[in-house]
Amino acid sequence: MLAFVAATAPVSPALLYAETPQAGGTLRAAIALLPECVDPQQDIYGYGFGLGPGRQLIDTLTFASVASGGAPEPWLATAWTVDEAAQVFNFTLRDDVTFSNEEKLIAQAVASDARTVVITFDHPRADFLFRSWSGIPGIVAPQTLQKTAEQRCVDGIIGSGPFVQDGAVNFNSTVTFKRREGYNWAPKGLDHVETIEWTVIPEGTVRSGALRSGQVDLIFQASTKDVPSFNREGFTVHTDTVNALSVGFFANTTRGNLVDPAVRRAIQLGIDRQKVIDYAFDGIGVPARNLVASGSPIYNDLGDLLVQDQAKAREILDAAGWTLPEGAKIREKDGKSLEIELTFRENAYNLVTTEAVQQQLAQIGIQITLRPRTGADFANVVNSKAYELHRWSSEFWPPRMLSPRGNRGASSLVLPALVLAVPTAATTVQLLVASLRSTLDEPFIAMARAKGGSRRYVLYIHELRGSVFPVVTALGVTAGTLIGGTVVLETVFSRLGIGAVIMRAVSYQDTPSSWPSCCSPPASLF
Repeated sequence: MLAFVAATAPVSPALLYAETPQAGGTLRAAIALLPECVDPQQDIYGYGFGLGPGRQLIDTLTFASVASGGAPEPWLATAWTVDEAAQVFNFTLRDDVTFSNEEKLIAQAVASDARTVVITFDHPRADFLFRSWSGIPGIVAPQTLQKTAEQRCVDGIIGSGPFVQDGAVNFNSTVTFKRREGYNWAPKGLDHVETIEWTVIPEGTVRSGALRSGQVDLIFQASTKDVPSFNREGFTVHTDTVNALSVGFFANTTRGNLVDPAVRRAIQLGIDRQKVIDYAFDGIGVPARNLVASGSPIYNDLGDLLVQDQAKAREILDAAGWTLPEGAKIREKDGKSLEIELTFRENAYNLVTTEAVQQQLAQIGIQITLRPRTGADFANVVNSKAYELHRWSSEFWPPRMLSPRGNRGASSLVLPALVLAVPTAATTVQLLVASLRSTLDEPFIAMARAKGGSRRYVLYIHELRGSVFPVVTALGVTAGTLIGGTVVLETVFSRLGIGAVIMRAVSYQDTPSSWPSCCSPPASLF
């Protein structure tokens, strides 16, 4: 990993309070978007941060605070032990915890005996204890575990957290959480509000305006450009450094030009981390000085190894045979240009960060090509290792069988293929059957049978051949509908194809790309 910017709260997220928090009443919070699914094992958005929406519905085995330096503290688990190989973790549970359906939390809902949970890995996982407080391994009730993945997204989950979801989630508008009666096992004895109203406001400047006008009490992911004015106006800006990996790049050392260690070292030396923060985040942030952020309990300062030295980077590339021809801007070696694809999850923060790095590396003759991806597409690219560099700070869980989203092999094709094919197939089959029945009465069919042709021979050689012309005509008419359907289908299922190309071209007002595919369907077939 090539760490260059520490994962700090102003980058994702920044929290601002309109006034001193009060116990009771309703907290009105604005967020850029709500999770695609409220199940922590299926969608991490909203679970990873302490005040995220989904994090209020679940509890975890441990708790971590900035004051503790990110070290795990008791929550659902009162104590724990780890074997020397860091493969077996034993957690002792509290005996007074219930889920929101009043079912008592016992270890059978998780594993082992009534109060002991044993988690075993087939390889050392020294990091698991520090991940046990994140939202992804949040505990849900057995009743939730009995539901399918799709039902959990639609119906919601049953957790042991301080709030319950009130009504359905409107992913484009609002969702309300109500405080649970009798909840008293918060790790720090928190004074909870009675209700939290989450409102989706995608545009950062509009979220800031809603805070200033008193429409909301708290906003997430405040623009760094607004932070100085918020400070001047008396708002409280919460910018704790999180316990996570530093925001950086992961290099695929088996693909493209990054196979060469000289190229990887030159990239490390070519980046000025403070300038990236100044350019992308208006100077608000802390340059990375380790692969883990300073909020981690295993952090130690390695800043001396992360200093920009573009002169040395050029020397390393020259020695490795990557030369810069006269008048050229990109280095070459054996006729091959020094180009690297940088894949990242598509959002404004990632775009401005990668652009800053792109500009700096261009100064030493490395061309960075930016490849923005939607959420599921990005995870698919990373899981399949179809990237050279990718910008992220976490890991991905293995895909489910018959995954409903993304490019994950044959299993992920089943549902999109059915959605696209079934409506057309029904009409096509009906037309084919009608045509076959009509052809049965034709004289040439009777002649074929009179000559002693078998039933199979007559069907496939004579009858089907004479019946297929109306079907081919109908398929030609529906070709445009199929192409139009892929736009919606690939967006819904996060597939990579012509539909995704059309959507991205329209979103970025890329007329040359969008015109042939949108306005000339026959051309898109080729």
